Amino acid sequence: MRAPLGARGLVRAGLGILVLLTANAVVPAPVSGLPAAPDETAVGSRPPATAPALPAGALDGPVGRDEYLVGPYDVLALSLWGEVNATAPLTVTPEGSLILPVGGTVEVAGLTIAGAEQAVRRRLADYYHDIELTLSLVTPRTVIVHVTGAVKEPGEYTVSAAERVSGVVELAGGLLATSSERLISLRNTRGAERLVDLLRYRRLGDLSWNPLIMEGSVVHVPFREETAAILGPVNAPGEYEVVPGDRLRDLLELAGGPRPEAHLGDVEIVRFRENDPLRYDSFSVDLAGEGGDGAAAAIGLRGGDRVFVHGVERWRRDARVEVRGEVRFAGTYSIIEGDDTLSDVIARAGGLTSVADLARARLRRQAAGKFQTGAERQVELLESFERQDMTYEEYAFLQSQRLEVSDEVSVDFGALLLAGDRSADIVLLDEDLIEIPRALSVVRVSGAVKSPGLVRFAPDSDAEDYIELAGNYTRDADRARTRIVKSQSGSRLRPNRGTTIEPGDIVWVPRAKERDWWEITKDLLSVGGQVATIYIIIQGINK
Repeated sequence: MRAPLGARGLVRAGLGILVLLTANAVVPAPVSGLPAAPDETAVGSRPPATAPALPAGALDGPVGRDEYLVGPYDVLALSLWGEVNATAPLTVTPEGSLILPVGGTVEVAGLTIAGAEQAVRRRLADYYHDIELTLSLVTPRTVIVHVTGAVKEPGEYTVSAAERVSGVVELAGGLLATSSERLISLRNTRGAERLVDLLRYRRLGDLSWNPLIMEGSVVHVPFREETAAILGPVNAPGEYEVVPGDRLRDLLELAGGPRPEAHLGDVEIVRFRENDPLRYDSFSVDLAGEGGDGAAAAIGLRGGDRVFVHGVERWRRDARVEVRGEVRFAGTYSIIEGDDTLSDVIARAGGLTSVADLARARLRRQAAGKFQTGAERQVELLESFERQDMTYEEYAFLQSQRLEVSDEVSVDFGALLLAGDRSADIVLLDEDLIEIPRALSVVRVSGAVKSPGLVRFAPDSDAEDYIELAGNYTRDADRARTRIVKSQSGSRLRPNRGTTIEPGDIVWVPRAKERDWWEITKDLLSVGGQVATIYIIIQGINK
């Protein structure tokens, strides 16, 4: 073991380090386009808190000390403290070496930053005791890379050595619609090739599938060949590229994994036959309890496979109904479907208010509207016909269906909620809507009356009474065609003695059709002329 340095030797060594670090004469010039290395050396009793600042640039995150490979023209910062406290830049020579203050050169090309630091530490340890050092990247070098294959703008690009394959592909215009994301190759100048899987990188955040590039790297993007689909309750269902070696677990992982409602005990795989692409086989696998590591999850995938993950019906979804209108506490209520009834929910809603109009109350089964019945399909067909193309029965059926609300459940609210007739109760289903309107206590008079609008409801009043309250008929009223439109059903009735008018009903008086007296005169003259012509012909025959 060599003897420790004396005080004079220590000072001489420290000064030598400072001179060599700051002289810059032995430091090769950085590559064209890189900022010049700083020329100041910081000296103090403690090591500097940070290395010289990086120039402004676009990085996707911190450069990994165990990932970035050092190369010619990288600018590094060597920081020393202990016997000597100093920080200064060193530029890697074109031969891939660092020129140290003492000890000559050390080969660092192809080493990670952490590996280069260890190489420098070993070299300086032969000359100094009780010294600590760090080696940091200040300015990444620029390199030339080649992008080929299925990209929009293949060619040669100059980028930072801290750039990843994904960034280089974007510089080349990005992938085509038919490009492979999972079989991209990265080849270096020594012929070594590495597989790049940008889909796994983007989906799983694994940077190992999106490596950094180096000088002369060739990024080749092939066209996509095989795909497989996964459908059902997974986080990202869809069609994915498959590569050799893919397993069922890989596809499930790319799709974001199963959702909580997924039933993994019966996952179906549909596979087309290799010798007959028009026929396929189907088989099921049990992934429940395997945690993704069992034999079933390790089943290999083929191009064209379809994986169906089934779900538990109505997973963690409670049935709900909504109550609107004249109850004490309107809102949404959870129910036990097929058990809770209309009267149960009305009671939970605090009962009716004093102004509830049960005659116009409705129970609407909204789920029924999601499915088209045969009658609804027939109505849709008839509505495409003209009136003259329909039989009397078809037209009558169409008119009756237009007056009905397709999702309305027939309920006698008065018998149920006022008379307590439990036989009128209805078992509720999910998404049912209960509407109980406010009593109107008015009747609307519209059409050919002098003051159309709302008039106060009066029991035992008939249509003529309400028309009189609305100012009576206008001169162009067609009194014979007056109708009462019922608010509950929408049906139109003649105002006979047996017709009862209820609150909310409409008394409608249509206007008489305007007569075109000129047209009538022309028609009469035409008919008269024809009669005269016939008379003259008959007279001529009789002579």
